[in-house]
Amino acid sequence: MAGSTEPITSTQSSDTLVAAARTPNDAPKHNEERDDKNSSRSTGGGATEAEQSQTDSRKPPDWDGILLTNDEPPSGETLQDIRDYIVLDEFGGKHHFHTLYEGEGITQRVLAIFVRHFYCGACMDYLKYLSNALDIIKLEDLRPKVSIVVVGCGDPRLIDGYRCTTYWQFPIYTDPSGVLFDRLGMKKTLLLGPKPEYITRSLVVLLADGVRLAAKDLSSGLAFKSGNLFQSGGEFLFDIDNSGGSLAEKEIREKDSDEENEAGGATGQRKCVTWCHRMRTVRDHSEAREIMYQMQKGP
Repeated sequence: MAGSTEPITSTQSSDTLVAAARTPNDAPKHNEERDDKNSSRSTGGGATEAEQSQTDSRKPPDWDGILLTNDEPPSGETLQDIRDYIVLDEFGGKHHFHTLYEGEGITQRVLAIFVRHFYCGACMDYLKYLSNALDIIKLEDLRPKVSIVVVGCGDPRLIDGYRCTTYWQFPIYTDPSGVLFDRLGMKKTLLLGPKPEYITRSLVVLLADGVRLAAKDLSSGLAFKSGNLFQSGGEFLFDIDNSGGSLAEKEIREKDSDEENEAGGATGQRKCVTWCHRMRTVRDHSEAREIMYQMQKGP
């Protein structure tokens, strides 16, 4: 936003206050090819020339509004492409992405919750709220059995503090490069959006909490490694793939199942995403009642 400072309105998220203080060199970088495409895009898609002239080409797509995304589950080909992508645990240990939701000792259903940066007060409130909701039911009593993992986008050394702050009792991993977020269709925005049920604190308190946590990490150099401030998240429910799918997907499942069996794999059963939700604003995680419904939903 070179040359001017825009006023902060009530419709912007707390992250906007952080982002507004950044220097141009701190702004997220996007490849020039996409910028060229954005700048040369026709005005016939609904936006006026005046609106387009006000759009900063350095910003991610959908920056100024509710994200133009959908809740279509990722294809089998997409999951195949990213199954061996590396995510990190809090100790810096490396794990193939697919080991979070399939393999020996893994429940039939796995809910993967992708959160925003590790100082996002809205996501922290969400995990606290969801933890309280999960106390009402016992995951081990659900049939099929369900487990939950969280995936962030910051430095793995921030995971331990994040867990303590949110009282989250399930595994947390991170994808600092954001590749999984991109490949699974999650976008970037700073639009605050409507206030959901899981937000229990004011915007000022959420901001202050994030600043407080960042200040504690200044001496370690981690304060600026919480993840992309603009990255949105979502929820993805993995389950055994009993659908027909395309011929290519069937061949992939059969080939990988054979390889897992030969290698001594426990199940040889591939998983797919049976339900998902991609955030359209900063405060757009699925409400607890929707999560509960999807986890307890019959096959």
